[in-house]
Amino acid sequence: MEREAAGPAEEAPAGEFVVVARRDEVPPGTLKRVAYGEAAVVLANVGGQLYALEDECLHYGVPLSEGFIRDNTVICMWHAWRYDLPSGRLVNPPSTRLCLGTYPVRVEGEAIAIGPRAAAPDGAPPAPG
Repeated sequence: MEREAAGPAEEAPAGEFVVVARRDEVPPGTLKRVAYGEAAVVLANVGGQLYALEDECLHYGVPLSEGFIRDNTVICMWHAWRYDLPSGRLVNPPSTRLCLGTYPVRVEGEAIAIGPRAAAPDGAPPAPG
């Protein structure tokens, strides 16, 4: 079941996908800040493949949506911390323990929906959230 994006003070329903943007709002090579309930999420479009992860750098809390995409990573504009988009893992500086939470993405027609935060990859707990 999908529904329109929750407002900033409204919780996203447990287990539901929520429509957060339209395809034309996130063209290839761009980032867009959206909300899943009260959580800030960055959508990233890499060559037509969409990814969603927590929109806060683990270094100083800067929104990653203000950074840029290189290959399959998002780079924080402040100190160039780089995160793998599919997994949320911190790749620069290298870390096996630091990881951002990721969100599953579903595209139906022009609507982009995200679901509840996914479990972290083995050995890398997601940031508290």
